[in-house]
Amino acid sequence: NKLATLLPNFNLGTSKYQGIDWDAAANFDTAVGKLRLDWTGTYMIKSEVEIAGTTESSVGRFDAYNNATSRVVQRFAASLKVDNQWSHTVAFNWRSGYKDQVINADDGSLKAVNADGTLGDYVGLERYVKAYGTIDWQTRFQYNKFAGVTLGIKNVANKQPPLSIRTAGGGNQVGYDGRYASPLGRQLYLNANFRY
Repeated sequence: NKLATLLPNFNLGTSKYQGIDWDAAANFDTAVGKLRLDWTGTYMIKSEVEIAGTTESSVGRFDAYNNATSRVVQRFAASLKVDNQWSHTVAFNWRSGYKDQVINADDGSLKAVNADGTLGDYVGLERYVKAYGTIDWQTRFQYNKFAGVTLGIKNVANKQPPLSIRTAGGGNQVGYDGRYASPLGRQLYLNANFRY
């Protein structure tokens, strides 16, 4: 006996994305060195999936395909370069919030807590995931054209990711969406580079 299974691929849907990107920079000479300001970001107009004639948007909301798209994602950085050896950068990273995954009472995943502490009936919940912003800092010392050291801190203020009640998409994380925010908090890093 021979058994063969044919599982061909079918393209059943389309994705459409549209947005406005920006990248602005300005340079200034100061008494201590050269200052550079950078502002980059994206304003999402459209993030859609169309399957079998039904269109689902994820801009500003968690959609039926477990995607959520922040309307605005942006980064502002200020860098000061001193004596061609030292450079210092501080950056602010920000993404707008969105409507979280909706939980219905029929899902059987969320129960009310009664005044006496016992569990009540299943309930539904609609909420918003807050906007999320972090500050990063980095200092670099370039000893010569062959060697340099970089010291930095990601998430200087130790900001925790915003609460998300989603039960799908983004892996097994609970209480936040790891696709859009990191649970690691403040992170110190040190890099050294040598060229020869």
